[in-house]
Amino acid sequence: MDPTSSSKSFSNISSWKLAIAAGALRIITVVLLSVSFTILNNNVLGTPYYHISDPGRILQFRDTAGYQYMVATIFVGLGYSAVQIVLSMYLLIRKNKDANKLLLFQFYGDKVISYLLISGAIGGYITANDKRDFFDKSYDQIESALSHSNTSASLLLLGFLCSAISSVLSSYTLPKRSSSTDD
Repeated sequence: MDPTSSSKSFSNISSWKLAIAAGALRIITVVLLSVSFTILNNNVLGTPYYHISDPGRILQFRDTAGYQYMVATIFVGLGYSAVQIVLSMYLLIRKNKDANKLLLFQFYGDKVISYLLISGAIGGYITANDKRDFFDKSYDQIESALSHSNTSASLLLLGFLCSAISSVLSSYTLPKRSSSTDD
């Protein structure tokens, strides 16, 4: 048996395992982001409160820029993860014939999306803490909404972790480049 053929088969098996692991992480990311948006939308964004300078004016948390940014990052993360799931399934069906064309897209896309997701989670935490400082502790409805906001941001943070791990896995699939230089 040729040693190069055994290393190629090991590499092929290893790349299949990496592809399956990355696909599973992307599915978990989609689930986490979906649950995060559901919690945020159902329990936080529609919560009314009164403006201090104009007690007759009712505002909602969806009017807050931090929550708007958090929702935007959730949707961008969902869209990217869904596209990557479809591309992963396509590559698995085609047996990686077109994989080299998409490796850099996956690598850099995973990096960008993971940074967006962490910034959305941080934005959610900061907004919830700002609102908590703004309101009196006696409002149970506001405290419940802010608690749900932190839960949603925590799920977004877990989505970031899955995306970051997927980014590390996609870096292993990049072609090896020679570091030697010709003189």
